[in-house]
Amino acid sequence: MLGTRGRVDTMITGLAERQIPSHSLAIDYKGNLIVNIGANSNGCATSQEPGASGKNPCPELETSGGIWKFKLDPPRQTLANGTRIATGLHNAVALAVSPLDSTVIAVSHGRDGLHEGWPSVFSDVAAAEAAGEEMVRIASARADFGWPYCYYDYLKDERKLAPEYGGDGQSTERCDHLIQPLVTFPAHWSPMSILFYTGTMFPPDYRGGAFIAFHGSSFRRPMPEDGYEVVFLHFKTGQATTYAPFATGFAGGTLSPTGAAHRAVGLAQGPDGALYITDDKGGRIWKIVYRK
Repeated sequence: MLGTRGRVDTMITGLAERQIPSHSLAIDYKGNLIVNIGANSNGCATSQEPGASGKNPCPELETSGGIWKFKLDPPRQTLANGTRIATGLHNAVALAVSPLDSTVIAVSHGRDGLHEGWPSVFSDVAAAEAAGEEMVRIASARADFGWPYCYYDYLKDERKLAPEYGGDGQSTERCDHLIQPLVTFPAHWSPMSILFYTGTMFPPDYRGGAFIAFHGSSFRRPMPEDGYEVVFLHFKTGQATTYAPFATGFAGGTLSPTGAAHRAVGLAQGPDGALYITDDKGGRIWKIVYRK
């Protein structure tokens, strides 16, 4: 039976702030605490004015826009106690350690603001679909995925130079050498958690694959909002392959942040292999079981 220690320790303090806090956690197989620290801006611009250039180098990367590793002891550590294992990720909220190869896997939110900041370069339709969500593998120390200098174009399937740094929606300069994602998902779907399935309740095809919970979009106008679902991503010989919807219908009849009845956030696997999904709009926990 679970109990409490009688006190609460602050493990890490003084992390970079952002408008919507984003410090998701995972624990690796060596007992280290893995922490995402989301960036506070879309492109590290010098001002809030449309067309503002980006700071070069971007000072946000010193304290955010990446993933850090910390020991679990002592308490009250600061950023200086950690080791940055990945940089150039806008906001890698979905975070897990793969049971396949023990590497850190993250699904990062892409950037926003392409049309608002650069209407002459990006139409509202193009901006709604351009900057996709990336699943990445952290296989080396301080792996670089390019933010804020680059973003991943979901439609063109390549990294593009960000407009704050001279990008025109076509240029790949400065971005060609960066680590490529394992899989990309449509723009603004908002990945919130990832769970590698190790249970035996579901059919064998599920073992070793990953569930990903998407909160649903809010920046796809004038395109329809989308992504209010949980998908399942298949892996073959350790490589991510195809994904498909697994649990849908959370939003009900209205696909929007305010109109949705429910929005999936967290994922957990029960001892029996059942899948649990938390919902921060309707305040529920959903349990999914498999029966022959």
